[in-house]
Amino acid sequence: MPCDSLVPCSPFFIKQIQRCSPRSWHRLQPPPPPTPTPTPANQPCECLVATIRCLSSAGRLSAAFTAFSHLRRLLPRSFSSRLDHPISSLLAASASLGSLAHGSPLHALALSLGFLPWNHYIVSRLGALYAACSLPDGARAAVEDSTVTVAFPWNIVLSAYVQDGYLQDAIFIYEMMLERGVRPDNFTYSSILGVCGKLRDLRFGHNVHRQIVSSGLQYDAFVNNAILALYSNCGAVNHARKVFDEMPDRDIISWNSMILGYTSLGRWEEASQLLERMRLEGFVLNSISFNIIISGHLQLGNHTEALRLLSCARTQTDTWAVDSVGLVLGLKACSKMGFLKQGKEIHGLAIRSDCHEHEHINNALITLYSRCGNVAYTCIFLHLTSSRTIVTWNTMISAIAATTSIPRVTIFLQEMIGSKTPPNHITIVTMTSLFAEAADPWHGNLLIAQRLFEMMENRDRISYTTLIGGYGLQGNRMFARKLFLEMISQGIEPDEIAIDVVRSAWR
Repeated sequence: MPCDSLVPCSPFFIKQIQRCSPRSWHRLQPPPPPTPTPTPANQPCECLVATIRCLSSAGRLSAAFTAFSHLRRLLPRSFSSRLDHPISSLLAASASLGSLAHGSPLHALALSLGFLPWNHYIVSRLGALYAACSLPDGARAAVEDSTVTVAFPWNIVLSAYVQDGYLQDAIFIYEMMLERGVRPDNFTYSSILGVCGKLRDLRFGHNVHRQIVSSGLQYDAFVNNAILALYSNCGAVNHARKVFDEMPDRDIISWNSMILGYTSLGRWEEASQLLERMRLEGFVLNSISFNIIISGHLQLGNHTEALRLLSCARTQTDTWAVDSVGLVLGLKACSKMGFLKQGKEIHGLAIRSDCHEHEHINNALITLYSRCGNVAYTCIFLHLTSSRTIVTWNTMISAIAATTSIPRVTIFLQEMIGSKTPPNHITIVTMTSLFAEAADPWHGNLLIAQRLFEMMENRDRISYTTLIGGYGLQGNRMFARKLFLEMISQGIEPDEIAIDVVRSAWR
């Protein structure tokens, strides 16, 4: 897991890597700069190098390392500089298999042979190895300690942080690239723009856009689409439209990003005009296009229109089939309108599409049948679901709570606790609201919510506020006050809602 403060690679880190290598490897001296011309006597070594490359590509690490040991015994010391390609092949195979145990000794050997910090092939392979092992800090240390000035190894580190969800660290790596004089490429720009879009950081993203323009780089469609997606995701549709109109080549991703920007703001007139222009230019709507439009109608409460569009999409079997996202959107619309028949049709379509076992579709079906009063179906879906996440449990508990009695909800709650699934604030909100509003004034049910609260790994403002409100409705001011003081002591600052709840509890 990345550390809070990114510091340069320390000598201790290098010593740790060197300790992983066999002792015999440390007897080698760094190769001299000039490489002697190969002789026929060294042809077996050439065969071993090719063998190592083939075995590594096939993922046969044990055999590849055996061949590497033979190569090191046969290769003269003056030829040790030619070990860079075999080491690179072995590191690539170790990264593909996520084997840090195989890769760490190679890191140490590369250091002892003098291939680091200048060999950008080995540096890139090391970065990929640590990234594959979910050690983005290790990848950063390997690349940061090198002298390479190409963008590829830095892109590996940036992607590692993005993949693990450490978006701020990815921005730090980008800034470090610029400080080191490493020139970003198209992959760098598209990745960092995606990070800015996820963080809704329009200011930093706009600065990156200016850097792209001033760099004179001939950026491709991926970078253009990343710029367009940034402005659309941040609600700056006017900037997005300017980029869209200036794009030399537009693909279906460009059109969908622009349509998403308009629909997310409810600007349906511009979205409709863009759709018509899209058709005139010969582009055919795909599943993402329809999903964007359907999602926009759901956000505005136009559930009937959303179902109509889904029906139109189903008739276009010559171009594409409805995907799992479209099915979930259709089920949500049916749930809102109480359309059980249409919901069953979408359920059948999900089964025929072989995506009925997807978690998000199961959760949407649970919500549909519970809101339409079919509790038996909701219970069946829960027991048929093999992997039950906290989202599935919360969906089920909310569905049962809306249609049946507290004892039945408690049964499902006990099943969730027995499955060792930790609750979150949504579980607390659902159960506390249900128990607090129950006709039985005894607070024993609320103690169940208290137990869930104590099981939570990360308690936030919402969970504290909900439980305080539950005790307040039950008239238990002492526990409400105790929870409020505990929230303050944990460094959680109450907002206006929490203050109002506390005032109501103490009246």
